Amino acid sequence: MAAYYKKPVLVLSEEEQTMLRQISQSRTAQVCHAERARMILLDTEGLSVPKMAAQLHTNVPKVDRCIKKASQLGVKAALDDLQRSGRPAARFGHIGYSPVIFGNTR
Repeated sequence: MAAYYKKPVLVLSEEEQTMLRQISQSRTAQVCHAERARMILLDTEGLSVPKMAAQLHTNVPKVDRCIKKASQLGVKAALDDLQRSGRPAARFGHIGYSPVIFGNTR
């Protein structure tokens, strides 16, 4: 039998709810931000994590991580990705440009 824990309760202000609704309905926002905003809004309605996952056509651990991140770091921080360890991704000014790496040539 799976171990269950008490899900943290998110309490949002009116301006946070408005911001999340705008992001979740936006066509120009990043898809991951809109999806996370929908997860947080559904959580404030009192749905369980498995029901939220089913409604959003995603998996339970993804919803669970988003809700935990929102309760620990806040709503705005939950929308963004966390800093990852390792070398940062190389960014180039031109799309499609990749540097040519020269090895030993004879």
